[in-house]
Amino acid sequence: MPEVKAKIYQVDETEHKSGFSFRKFIAITEHDGKYPQYVQFECAGDNTAKLDNVFIDDIVTLHYNLRGRAWTNESGKVLYFNKLDVWKIEVLESTRVGVVQNSPSKTETKKAINSKNEPDGLPF
Repeated sequence: MPEVKAKIYQVDETEHKSGFSFRKFIAITEHDGKYPQYVQFECAGDNTAKLDNVFIDDIVTLHYNLRGRAWTNESGKVLYFNKLDVWKIEVLESTRVGVVQNSPSKTETKKAINSKNEPDGLPF
């Protein structure tokens, strides 16, 4: 199964549609290189909880499956869709130094997701 080392850039809220739940997020691959790639990944079902312990700017290894399907539109044209379905996330370097990442509150997670590295006004 493919894996990639990346830096977390954005994490969306969990969405629920037609009985399925999924959570999309953006990770930067080649984060140390000259040409960063912003890649959208997705966790589905029970795997959406794996993103609860991941924060903006964390360096992670993402283990994923490449999924794809074909769909024929009304005019008969076949369109193809791809999805990078993450089933395991290993945090290599965390931005949450000194904090145990067992189960952050929704408020902490939302703050980390929405802050995008903005200063929090704390003197330390």
